[in-house]
Amino acid sequence: DPESAPVVPSPAARFAAPDVEDVPPPIEGELQNYSAGATLWPRYWEPVVREPVDARARRVGEDFIPHRRLLGFGVGAQTSGVDLVGRHRYSAIGRVFTSGGKAEGGASYSFAGLGDPIISLTARQTWDDAPSLLGRRDRDDANSPIDTLFVLERSRSLLGSVSFTRREWRNSFFLTFSGGWRWEDRELLDETLEPSTRYRLNRPSTRFSDFSVSMRYSTARAHSFQMGAARGATLFVRARTLNELSLPDTLVGLIGADRSVDDVIGRARLYLPISGPGYASHVLALQASFGAARGPNAAAGHFEVGGASGTSETASGLNLFGGGPIFLPVRGYDTFSRFGRYAWSASVEYRVPLALVNRGLGAWPIHFDRVFASVFGDAGNAWGPDLSPSGFENPLRSALASVGAEVTAEVLTFYKVSMRFRGGVAVPLVEGDGARLYLRLGVPF
Repeated sequence: DPESAPVVPSPAARFAAPDVEDVPPPIEGELQNYSAGATLWPRYWEPVVREPVDARARRVGEDFIPHRRLLGFGVGAQTSGVDLVGRHRYSAIGRVFTSGGKAEGGASYSFAGLGDPIISLTARQTWDDAPSLLGRRDRDDANSPIDTLFVLERSRSLLGSVSFTRREWRNSFFLTFSGGWRWEDRELLDETLEPSTRYRLNRPSTRFSDFSVSMRYSTARAHSFQMGAARGATLFVRARTLNELSLPDTLVGLIGADRSVDDVIGRARLYLPISGPGYASHVLALQASFGAARGPNAAAGHFEVGGASGTSETASGLNLFGGGPIFLPVRGYDTFSRFGRYAWSASVEYRVPLALVNRGLGAWPIHFDRVFASVFGDAGNAWGPDLSPSGFENPLRSALASVGAEVTAEVLTFYKVSMRFRGGVAVPLVEGDGARLYLRLGVPF
C-alpha cells in the first residue's frame, strides 16, 4: 500500500554528517612562511664507478706510443634532493681515482620558484687524457734519446642556464639558453707518470667561454603495452659556440693553436602506429641526426659515427653494463668508424609485439613483463677536413650501412627498477667484418 509506505528522508537528512562527540579543541600555534630546508636534506647515497683514464695508443711519424693507464678506476657516491613543493632541486657527485691521487666531482642546482623559466647552475671538475707526445732531449742531435710523454687534462666548468617550457595536452616545447666558462689545465707526465722536469708545455692552461641555445619540440607518446614511443614526432636542435679566451692575438684563428669551434647538431624522430597481430600495435620508427662544425678546432675527430646506443643500468648504481647514448649511431660498427667535422646518421625500424609474459621468477626479486622484436636498417657517414695541418686526409668516403634484428624484454628488478634488455645482431654492408652481437639496455630511440 503506497499510503502506508515509510516516508523517504530528504537528501539533506540522508547525507548529513552524524553528530561527533568529544571533538578536540583547535590547536593554536604560530604560522610561519614555507621553508624548504627541512625537506632538502639528502635521503640516499648511491655508489658510482667510472672507467679508468687511459692514454690511447697512437703513432707519431715512424714512432709508436703504446697504451698507458694514467688514472685508475674512479670510485665515489652521488645523491640528489628536491623540496616538498618542487621549488628547489639539486644533485651532487664525487669520485676518487684508485691510483694517481686525483679526484673529480660536480654539483647542480635548479630553481623553479618562478614557474617559468627554470634557472639552473652547474659546476663540474673532470679528468681525461690528451694525445701523448714524444720529446727529443737534444733538438740539435738527431741521435739523442726520445722520451714518451703523457698528457693528463683537468677540465673545470661553471655553467648557468635558463629554460622556458610550454606544455599542452599532446605536445611540449622547451627552449634553453646556457652560458658559462670552462678552464682546462694539462699536466705533462714522464714515463713513470710523474710530472716531467725535463719538458714543459707551451700553453698548459686554457680558458674558454661556452654559450649555446637548444630547442626541443615533441608530440611523441606511448600507448598501452608499448615499448617506447608509438605515435608522434620529436625535433631537437642545438647551436653552440666555444671560444678560447686565453690566447695571444697572433694565434687567434690559427689552426692547431686556437681551440675555438662553433657547431650545430640536430635530430628528428617519427613514430607511426600500424595495425597488426599481437597485444599491441606495430610501430614504424624513423630517426635522422646530423652535425656540422666550423672554426680552427673543427678537427677530424669532432663527430664520431657508429655503434649501438643504450642506457647504463641503475639497479646497482655502478653502471656495470647497458651502454650509453650515441648521437650518431650505426649498429654493427665501432663508435669511431667514421669521424669528421660533418656527420649524419639515419635509422628505420619496424617493431612488433612478441609476448606478454607478466610472470615472476618464484620468490626472486625479478619480474618479466613484455617482449618486443624489431628489424632495422642504419646508415651514416662523417668527413672533413679534407687536409689537416699535420697532413692527415679525411675526405668523404662511402657511407656506412647495416641491417639487423633485435629482441627487447622489459624486466622489473628489486620490485621497482625497470630495465629493458635489448639483444641484437647487426650485419655491416660496407667495410664490415661480419655480423656483430651486442647487448644494451633501453630502446634505441
